[in-house]
Amino acid sequence: MKRWLIAGATTLAGALYLHWKGPVPVVRVFDTLPIDAPLWYMLSAFPILGLLLADLEALARDRRWKHCAELCVQVGVMVLLSHSRLELRIPISGHALLFMAFLLRRAWSFPPSAPHRTAELVLGALGVAMVAGVKLLWWQDPVTLGVGLLTALAMSWIGRRALRSQPD
Repeated sequence: MKRWLIAGATTLAGALYLHWKGPVPVVRVFDTLPIDAPLWYMLSAFPILGLLLADLEALARDRRWKHCAELCVQVGVMVLLSHSRLELRIPISGHALLFMAFLLRRAWSFPPSAPHRTAELVLGALGVAMVAGVKLLWWQDPVTLGVGLLTALAMSWIGRRALRSQPD
């Protein structure tokens, strides 16, 4: 229940941020398209970000500090890339990065017996499918989709290697 409260609070904060920021133009690779991303699409990232923050809270509560550090770095990189990609014209999908990183974290880091693991795996897979559909079918943008997915895979692999190399 606490996980979903954190996800809900993050989503509310995200909705307020998006309201303050205003419409977000669609950028395909390096080109700004003459359309704005739908609000529902932009808002879809915030529940997932909230669940990652809930993971962080649980790791801190359990005093799993090296895992906290690894997740903080990953979330920080994702937020930084997602936020700055439009201004800096970085050809990466922040949504693809976030959803895939979330999905991989559920697949690799959670024991099969975790009560929320299956539901969150499904949520992550649906998110990746939604982003892929929008990027490929609506915006014809396989480049930023692919870069986002591959970056998530690389970040997850690096994170897992870093955790294995550090003593508990």
